[in-house]
Formats: sequence, structure tokens, C-alpha cells
Amino acid sequence: MQRLAVQKGIGLKSKLWKWLTWSSIDAVGRLLALLVGTTVLSRLLAPKELGLGALVLIFVIVASVFVGAPFEEALAQRKVLRRAHVATVVAFSWFVAGILTLASIPAGHLMAWAFGQPEIVWLLPIASLSIVLSGQGDILTGVARRLRRFNAISIATLIGNVIGVVLAILVAAFGYGVWALVVQRVATTAARTIILHERLRLWIKPSWNIDKFRDLERYARISLFDRLSDNVNHLAFNAVVASMYGLAALGYVNMAIRVVEPIRALVGIAAHNIGFSHFAAAQDDADDLMKRLQSTISLSSLFIVPIFAGLAAVTPDLLPVLAGPGWEPAIPICVCLAIGSALALPARLVFSALSAKGRPEFSLLANGMGVVATLGVLFGSTAFGPISVGVARIAGDAAQALVAILVLPKGFEWRRLARLSMLSKAWLLSACMAAFVATLSFGLGGMPAIPRLILCVIAGGCIYAALLLIFVPSQVRSLNRVLTRAPAALGPQH
Repeated sequence: MQRLAVQKGIGLKSKLWKWLTWSSIDAVGRLLALLVGTTVLSRLLAPKELGLGALVLIFVIVASVFVGAPFEEALAQRKVLRRAHVATVVAFSWFVAGILTLASIPAGHLMAWAFGQPEIVWLLPIASLSIVLSGQGDILTGVARRLRRFNAISIATLIGNVIGVVLAILVAAFGYGVWALVVQRVATTAARTIILHERLRLWIKPSWNIDKFRDLERYARISLFDRLSDNVNHLAFNAVVASMYGLAALGYVNMAIRVVEPIRALVGIAAHNIGFSHFAAAQDDADDLMKRLQSTISLSSLFIVPIFAGLAAVTPDLLPVLAGPGWEPAIPICVCLAIGSALALPARLVFSALSAKGRPEFSLLANGMGVVATLGVLFGSTAFGPISVGVARIAGDAAQALVAILVLPKGFEWRRLARLSMLSKAWLLSACMAAFVATLSFGLGGMPAIPRLILCVIAGGCIYAALLLIFVPSQVRSLNRVLTRAPAALGPQH
């Protein structure tokens, strides 16, 4: 029986170098595609149409979690993986996807009645066609991560997003409104899955094997609840916002999400995939795993946090440039989403390490706490209006960061104060940079938006670099050693 072996012995430096040489191009390409899509669609769609699309698609995204997502981590983490494991997962995903796609027909009628939007009767079933494709894509992503074929994942995702954005713009330009968002979801998922198949040359027929399913079932079950808690949070969040403030308000929230989430997804997925693979190679050595975890978070947080702190600072200039006039209510929400991302993303690397060690339940705990905090603040601050939506997202992300700092299992001898100190350096330095940029932007209020935005970004980068050199020179030296080491010296290439 053919074994799909995980490639070990490749260090963080090799993985980071390969990621920077290809995935940086991929990240820029995807960001440009998504930002172009947001810029054009915001001028072709009304806030209510954007809100309706968000409401439909979040139900499809949650349903997709039941198909392939629970097995992505299980396939990537398992020490011994055979083709029969993958074939069994494919069979399971096809079966569940078929049931969910059929269930979308009565669900569409129920949602149309509940929200008073008859278009949902057809929108939901058509959007649900992406469920089986997303499940297949998640399974292939798990195998690619196991083989450390990150380039295959990047290429497939980049091309898929470009195809989806182009088709969405064409559909919106011909006047089909919210259908543009449905087409974007289906086209992106289909293209990504097909390209992953082609890049990996892995065509596995579905075949059921109960023993192989049981090998993966425990990890997949916990991973399911982990992914589900995160996505149910978004589903409940969208449903509550639509019910409390209307579809137009949800459209403003979705516009803010379209600015922040592409960047959050790119940074978060890249950090998790690289970190998970790096941590998985040391899953049987607690001391080595702890050293890798500390060094990875120390360096990664210095990269991740300033991206979102800077984004929060320039949002008042950036969002009107991207979305055009009429979307100003989305600005404070966008700022809040960026702040929440700066808090949560570096801390979530702790959960990547625990998942690599076979302990995904801590990520589930963090997501669960995030759901409770988000919905609690959302319901408790309705008197403040739509800004409560953004504050609730900050609360949810902060709760996840607190779990990473306060809760760790036995065998991870890493004091809470040390964890907080490591993360707080990036948080404090980035906050200082963001405060400077926001002040500079306010002081240049008479300058046109685009030149002011460019100047603020350049100034923010220079200020942050100076802060790093002054306050954390040892991390700067470590980062310089990683980035300047030649690829040939870093170990075997794949």
C-alpha cells in the first residue's frame, strides 16, 4: 500500500526562504486581485447587495467545513499516511457534500422567508455547488502541506482568486448584482481544486475503509469543532448584524472584511502552514519543539503585527480610495478588524504548534472563547450602533490571544509572563508606529488622499525599522541571519 511520507529534516530557515522567494509573489498577486475586485465591485454593487451576498456565502462556508476541512490538519499531521487514508476521506467528503448540497434547496426557502429576501431561494443552492469542490481542495491542501508543497498551494490559490475576481466583475458589469459574489465563490473554489490536482498529480478514487477512517477520526473530529466554532462565529455574527442593523449595515461590515480579511488570510495561512510543518518535525521532542516555538513567534510577530497596526492607521485614507464614496461607515469597523488581527494572529502560532503535536483542542478552546466574547460584546453594546460590530471583533480576537498566553498543556514549560513579554514587544512597537502614522495622516489632511497614503506607508516603515533597531536589536540580527542566508546553504530543496 503506497505510503505518502512526510518530508522531515528541513529547518525553518529553508522553509522561510522558499516561502519568501515564491509565496511573497503569490501574496502580492492575490492581494492585488482581491483589492481590484473590491475596488470594482464596490462601485457596481450597493451595500444591501454586498450584505445579501455575505449572508448567503457564510452559510455555504459553514456547510463546507463539514466536508474536507476536518481532515486537512489530520492528513498533514499524521506520522504514517497511506493512499487508502486519502481515498477514504475523499469518499466521506463526497457523501457529505451531496447531502449538504441537496439540503441547500429547502434551506434556501427557509432563509428567504426568515430574512424576507426571495432571491435567496436560488442564490443558496447555486452557491452550494462549491461545497464538494472546497472539500476536495481541503483534502489536497492537507496532502500538499504534508509534502511541503507550499508552492502548489500558492499557485492554485493565486490563479483561483484571479479567475474568481475576473468572472465576478464581468457578472456585476452586466447588471446581475449579488450573483457576482456567488459566481466568484464557485469559480474560485473550482479553479483552485483543479489546479491543485494538476500540480500534485494526485488523482485518488474514493474508496471506503473504516479502519483508515478511524485512524483519522479523533483528530478530524476535534479539528471539525475547531473550524466549526470559528465559522459559526462568523455565521452568527452576520445573522445578528443583519437582524439588528439590516442588510445595508451588513454590507458595510462586509466591505471592511474585504479590506482586512484577504491580508489576514494570506498572513495567517502562510504563518500556520510554515509553522505547522516546522513544528511537526519536532512533535516527539518537547524541548526542541519549545525552542522552535519561541524563535518562530519571536520573529514572526515582528513581521505580522505591524502589517495590521499600520493598516488600522491608514484605513481612513485607504478605504475611500478602494471603495469610493458612500462607504465611509465601514471605516471604523475596518480599523477594529485590523486591530483584532494584530492581537490574534501572532498568538495563534501557539495553536499551530499544539496542533502539530496532535493537540488541536486548544485551538478549539480559543475559537470557542472568541465566539463567546464576540457575541457577548455584540449583544451588550447595541446602544452604540454599528461600531459595536467592530468592537465585538476586537473582543473575540483578544480572547484568542489570552488563551494562547494563559493556557498551555503539560510539557510546555513556558511561563505566562515570558509569553506575554514576547508578544507585547511587537504589540507595543507596532502601536507606537501606528500612532505616529495616524498623527501624520491627520496633520497632512489638506493633501490628496493617494499621495498622503503613500507618504504615511513609507514613514511608517521607516519608523518601525528604527524602533526595531533601538529596542530589539537581537531579534533584528536573528532576522537578518535568516533572510540573508543563501538558499543552497539551508538544506535540501524540494
